[in-house]
Order: sequence, then C-alpha cells, then structure tokens
Amino acid sequence: MATTVSTGSSNFDQMLVALVDKRLEELLRAPLPWLLPGNFRPAKFVKGTNNTMRFLNIPDLPVVTGTPTPGIAPWLTEGVAPTTQDFEFGYEEFSANQAGIVVRLTDKALLESPIDLIAEGADRVAYNAIRTADQRMGDICLAGTNVLYAGVGNTATDDIQPGDVVTGAIYKRAAALLKGTKVPQFGEGGYRAIQHPFVSLDLESDPDAGGWIDANRYVTPDKMLNGELGKYAGIRFIETANAGVKATRGASSEDVYATFIFGPEAYAFGDWGTIESHITPPGGGSDPLFQRALVGWKGFFGGVLIGEGANATNVSPPRYIIVESAASI
Repeated sequence: MATTVSTGSSNFDQMLVALVDKRLEELLRAPLPWLLPGNFRPAKFVKGTNNTMRFLNIPDLPVVTGTPTPGIAPWLTEGVAPTTQDFEFGYEEFSANQAGIVVRLTDKALLESPIDLIAEGADRVAYNAIRTADQRMGDICLAGTNVLYAGVGNTATDDIQPGDVVTGAIYKRAAALLKGTKVPQFGEGGYRAIQHPFVSLDLESDPDAGGWIDANRYVTPDKMLNGELGKYAGIRFIETANAGVKATRGASSEDVYATFIFGPEAYAFGDWGTIESHITPPGGGSDPLFQRALVGWKGFFGGVLIGEGANATNVSPPRYIIVESAASI
C-alpha cells in the first residue's frame, strides 16, 4: 500500500496517512462480499501495457474414460514407458480502469465539528476505496450470461412477472448444474451465493425449502463468512444490498433481482496493490492561511469472469450461475 504526501511542516499529514492506511488494511482483511478470499483469482498489472491485468489459467490434466487399452494413456504396456504429456500454461487478460476521489477538510470544519473529522475522514476515504472495488467486481459478475430465470417458461429478464420469486427448487437445480459441469466446490464444502435481502425473505418463506440452516445454527459458527445468512442445497448465502438489482427490468416494470451462485475463483480481480492514499496538508502557495487539507485515494483495478477474458486459453465452463427473480416485498 503506497502513500504519497505533499511537503509540509505540520504533523497533520502524517497522522492522517497512518489513519487511512490502517483503515485500508483492516478493510482488506474483511472485505465486502464480492471480494471475499477464495471468491476470485488474483490478477496483476502488466507494466508497459497501459491498462492490462493478467492471470494464469492452468487446466487440469485430462482423464480418459472407456475400455482400458494398453499403450493408450493412462493405461500402460508392461515394460514400456508411457508417452509424456505437456503441462500447459495458459492465461487471460482484461482491462483495468483508474479510479479515485479527493475529500477536502477545512480548518473551520475541523475546529467546530462535534465529531473527530480526521478519524471520520480517514474511515470514509478508506471504505470508499474498498467498496468501489467491490462494487465494480459485482457489476462485472452480474453481467454474466449463464442465467436461470424464476417462474415458468421465462427465458429473459423482461419475462419475469411480479410473482416469479425464488423457490428452493431453483437453487437445487442451480447447484446440480454446477456439480454436473464439474465446477469445483469451496474448501468448506459447497458453493457460495451473493443474494439481496428481499430475495432471502422469499427463500426462507418457501414451505418447500426444507433443509435451510440458519448461520447461527452452524456446528462451527466461528467459520462463518462475512455477511453469511445461512445454507441451503449445498449453497452458503451471503446477504447484501450490494447484490444485483435490475431496476424496472421485469415484465411489469418491477425490479429483477440477480443472485450470483459460484464456485471458487469464478472470476479474477486485480489489483489491491495499486490502491494508494494521498494526503495534501494545509499550507502552500494556494493555501497561505492553512485553511484546507485534502485526503483521497486512487487505484487501478478491474475484473473478469473466468473464461471470458482477452487472449483466453485453456478455458473451462463457467464457474457460476445467476438466478434472476422478482421479490415479494
């Protein structure tokens, strides 16, 4: 985490630097739902390419089925060394964008405010940086095209009717489809889902959703994910208002909610290392009476669904399914 500070004689800048960087480190340890550890594959900025991020894509070795035939891999002929196989290295790339904000703190505000504006400013700036990255990743994921639609016979977002809410059955189907295409599961078992609270209400209200387990009834509640609501059909649900909402996109102009269900490293993100805090303390030629200080952040990041990046090689099937539905609330 880099920090750039304009020259100045006050200790104000150093104190604010410490507060912003400390808060950034805290937030990175417990990020918002889209960027939880394990959800994504880290990507790195490729220097000299202007705005390109890259990550490795290494496929599993093929497994041969059928009748064993000696000499045809993996079946051996006695006394004969097998033909070697190459270990393939592929990669994917995607474009990143630069982002950042600057907040001004005036001397009068600092003097008269009943709250600690320095601490509050550091907290808000750091939180904005992390939330911006998280929301950008969510927007990218929810633009995916591997979609199941709630209701009967629906094949597009604008087919969704007001009563087409989620059921336990559609989540069972989503989990089965992921398993059937050999999407790996998380180390703790099962898949994860990022879901809006309005959709959670419909799932928990479904009389057929037997087997729902509230997070507070887990055998090991200390291993709960940030924002985790519960588990159903082998899916751990993370509830957040940052889940997908397609405003007025339904058949009757109602909102359509997108629940993102996925396996590990379903998407790639980069790069936390580009986020910097920048502090300009009071003073200088344009501020002769030391009336204002500036604090902000900037970063260079982006993301992509695995298999949908530029120059993609060794592409596997999608590691996600989106369930689109209405909500009864």
